[in-house]
Amino acid sequence: MTIELIEHIEPNTLRDQITCKNIADTLERHYPGWEWLVGVEHGVIRVHSMKLDGQFGFTILPDQIDNDYIVVRNMGGQLLERYGMPRGPFNYEVYRQRCQWEITNKGLRVKGDRTPDKLPRTFI
Repeated sequence: MTIELIEHIEPNTLRDQITCKNIADTLERHYPGWEWLVGVEHGVIRVHSMKLDGQFGFTILPDQIDNDYIVVRNMGGQLLERYGMPRGPFNYEVYRQRCQWEITNKGLRVKGDRTPDKLPRTFI
């Protein structure tokens, strides 16, 4: 039964799923607790942290990823820094002190100078 299922999955889809899992594992190993969300859409990999806004993250093409996922690790750290968070594991006290929240019709989101217009194009 499992063999039949794997035969029907396109090679690119399976490769994309493995790449997404490896990216999520890398980010969780270097920056644990930030609830990383990784997905692929039309060949472009999108990464978000659900502890941050969740709406803004970064995109990366599969060709840009090196074997050790160093580029992914650096981009994840840069995303944390753009929101004013330190690189490293999630720390609730630091998170609570540095975040100011505003209520929108979509729920809570970080307010301040870390809005989409302040982020570089690769982070939108």
